[in-house]
Amino acid sequence: MKNYSEWNNKTNKPIGIINKNNTCYMNSILQILLNIDPFVYFFLSEKYKEYSDNILLKLISRICDYWSRNTKKTSIYPYKFIKNCLNEFDIDLNEQCDAHEFLCNLLDFIHNECKYSVKISYKNRKTQSELIKNCKKNWELFCKDNYSIITSIFIGQMRREIVCKCKNKSISYESINGLTFNVNDKHIKNSFDNYFHNEEIEYTCQNCKVKSTRKLIKRYEILPNYLIINLNRSNMYGNKNTHQYLFSEEINLKGYCEEELTIDKETKYSLMGAVYHHGNSLNYGHYTCMVKHRDGDWYLYDDDVITKMESEVNKRVYNSVYLLVYKRN
Repeated sequence: MKNYSEWNNKTNKPIGIINKNNTCYMNSILQILLNIDPFVYFFLSEKYKEYSDNILLKLISRICDYWSRNTKKTSIYPYKFIKNCLNEFDIDLNEQCDAHEFLCNLLDFIHNECKYSVKISYKNRKTQSELIKNCKKNWELFCKDNYSIITSIFIGQMRREIVCKCKNKSISYESINGLTFNVNDKHIKNSFDNYFHNEEIEYTCQNCKVKSTRKLIKRYEILPNYLIINLNRSNMYGNKNTHQYLFSEEINLKGYCEEELTIDKETKYSLMGAVYHHGNSLNYGHYTCMVKHRDGDWYLYDDDVITKMESEVNKRVYNSVYLLVYKRN
């Protein structure tokens, strides 16, 4: 399939993924990725072949191809994909792995296999402020030999600033593929505020050499097209924290961005998927996921069992939510 607009107008039915050996974490992550259009099309169009002939990429392409069809089957069992993931990521099939860790490993693998060199150029550079120039310069440096389909979907750039009492500023830039919040924040709005506004660190100024506790100011300069939020449910004793965590279907990151860099740019996101962990320990239990399908409806995936969600209440399991994925509007 070569034409994205042609494929994008088609709607396929949801399909389950069979779990035979503690692979519910893989199944939940796959269901999320299979509902991210640019990810699916990258493999459907076989674009990946321009960069790598790795067998795992071919198997992902086969899953995307089967998922995109309207077949009579209601579920699949991607045995070869699972087998190759076990080898590639050194996974023990007798143990349950962490869903977020698997997602990061899979995205890193695809990125490293498919990255290429790209030159990003900007117009009107001479008339731009130093803030914009520095932002774009650092993004260019990051993307130079490090651009991929994963970069275009999930990666954003953040500016980190510390201001000393002597007024000296320490500024750094970080390219990140998601955020990690603590469920003790109780609400996603609290998490954003704590992450971007309330973090303090021990800092030794390079100018006056004085060590002090200073506020770390963080701002998004380049927003990702899909935002991954991992929720830390591990308490101080290493056990699972089962506190409720409230999240919204719509979020706006305008207050967490450099204003000058987000003028006339979309800062609103809509929830497109959530992964849940059920059980009293992070070392065992069961993963399910809730995904907004291409037909606009929400579905709950419990491996090969699919349930269409009819009400708003059914969309959220606050004490089990483990990972959230938002799509930029």
